[in-house]
Amino acid sequence: MRLKKKHFILVAVFVILVIGFWLLICFNKRKNGICQTHFKMAFIYLLENDLNQQTNTEKLEQTKKISEEVFNYAGRGFITLDLSYPVVKIKINNQNKDRLLYTDPNNLAIYLKDQGIVKEFYINNPDEFDFISIFTNFKIGAGASEAFHALLQNKVEGIGMGMRWDNSANYGSKGKLLGYNYMGDVNLIFTSEFPEERSYYMIGSLLLQETVHQWGAFIGDQDGSSGDLFLQHASGAHWSPGLNTGYDPLGGGDWQDNGDGTFTLKPHASYWWGGEGINNSLFKEVFSDLTLYLIGAVSKEKVNPILKVNYAGVLIPGTTITSEKKYITIDEIISKHGVRLCR
Repeated sequence: MRLKKKHFILVAVFVILVIGFWLLICFNKRKNGICQTHFKMAFIYLLENDLNQQTNTEKLEQTKKISEEVFNYAGRGFITLDLSYPVVKIKINNQNKDRLLYTDPNNLAIYLKDQGIVKEFYINNPDEFDFISIFTNFKIGAGASEAFHALLQNKVEGIGMGMRWDNSANYGSKGKLLGYNYMGDVNLIFTSEFPEERSYYMIGSLLLQETVHQWGAFIGDQDGSSGDLFLQHASGAHWSPGLNTGYDPLGGGDWQDNGDGTFTLKPHASYWWGGEGINNSLFKEVFSDLTLYLIGAVSKEKVNPILKVNYAGVLIPGTTITSEKKYITIDEIISKHGVRLCR
């Protein structure tokens, strides 16, 4: 009996120590300004018919694996994404069509009812995902079917998005879902234009960029505006081509200071930047320290002064320009937007 009691006490002490250690880690992260660093995402495959259903589902499962690899590589060990949840298929039928789709009477184009789709997902799936990515097997809209990210809530202040707000309840989530991506028609995504493996990495790279729009780029001023802290591209929501981000997924270049008043864009392994990638497939992009700061994965002390040159054109490796150079500090950003705070 004494042995059992002693064993129970040892187990209890061990559990207390583990909980204490975990709380200490959480406290230190908060103390250093670190927010959430691990995220979960689910894929929805919205089908209008059963053509190629099995083949496309298998391709989406492979896309999940590659997208997780691409995201976690970009995260540099500071943030991770879990995409292990199986692809969830939602079939359009006469019972749910009006809840999930809208047909424009003027041009007969089909549009998604995003709230209805996400609520349909939650009928048989848990509310444990930070992000949902939606794929269809039919065209959406009247023009080109482009991918986009929709924010449903903001948990972080000081990143150019104002105060915290939460619209996730309108989508059936109890405060967990941060946003969703619309990724496009699988019949257009999986084409013969590129080798199949490269297509997976291209989708993974696109998913990476769309997802990180949850946090950026909304700080600073746009190139060509009347501002004084030119961090954004002229079109907004991406880093300026003149910002030395190392080819961040949100944009920006990788500028070499030639020491004579000129700067040259360095080559890059990624296909997007004219390279062939690793093994002709991997899109080798990483988040800059500034983007990681916006996400909440690193403290302000980790963000070194960032080189900014006067360039707002297309990023073509090998381009050489003459420009004054300026270094933008994290303190300048905080002075304009406030201290980053997360909940």
